[in-house]
Amino acid sequence: MTKICAITEKGNHPKNEDRILVNDVIVDCCSYETECDAGIRVCIADGVGGNNAGAVASSFICEALKDRDVINKDNLLSTNTRLISKSVENANYDRMASTLSGVLLSENHASLFHIGNTRVYVFQGNYLKQVTEDHTTVNWLLKTGKISKKDAETYDKRNEITACFGGGNPSLVNSLVFEDNNEAIKNSKRIIITSDGVHEYVSIDEMEDIFNNEEAEPLIACQTIIDKAKLNGSEDDKSIVIINK
Repeated sequence: MTKICAITEKGNHPKNEDRILVNDVIVDCCSYETECDAGIRVCIADGVGGNNAGAVASSFICEALKDRDVINKDNLLSTNTRLISKSVENANYDRMASTLSGVLLSENHASLFHIGNTRVYVFQGNYLKQVTEDHTTVNWLLKTGKISKKDAETYDKRNEITACFGGGNPSLVNSLVFEDNNEAIKNSKRIIITSDGVHEYVSIDEMEDIFNNEEAEPLIACQTIIDKAKLNGSEDDKSIVIINK
């Protein structure tokens, strides 16, 4: 039986633009727990700050995935097309956008999908490993050798993304990742998904310490990480999911 725990909290602005999808439940505030044994779909969509209607975009994507019998790259791209179409219907939705990172789990299969700077991690032994790659300007600069790892830590536009759903531009989804058989996800007993309001403020080392605390039940671990992000200065929306297989 797989246990799933999720928490999302609004940051220092009027609306929470993060959405968590757990099977057919969309979580937009507080916490949620469930247990299930098959057909698991879990993701975090983070409405892009600075764009109109980020909450509308993240909700739209989660609603679309909730209603799909099958999720694959083709229908993710179709969802993006529909999101862009919706954005032109209302001036308040102009260029609305969202990131997306999630997993699909069945008895002998695991899929990973990702775009933007939400993240998926797996817990291997006592160590946390990031299995998605941030689609951000700072990561591109780091990969191309234009800035050092030290400079990347203090880069003033760390949250500037280079790929997303929507954004008024169909090419922004070109970096969408869909891995139909991800071995790291398949073989891991614990999977963690976070929005940038969490992982930009809580280091991997700090998260590992929390997960390695034997008294930290999954929901307690989620809340402890959210609280740590706030303590470390996060004013963004904060979302985290822990999947224990």
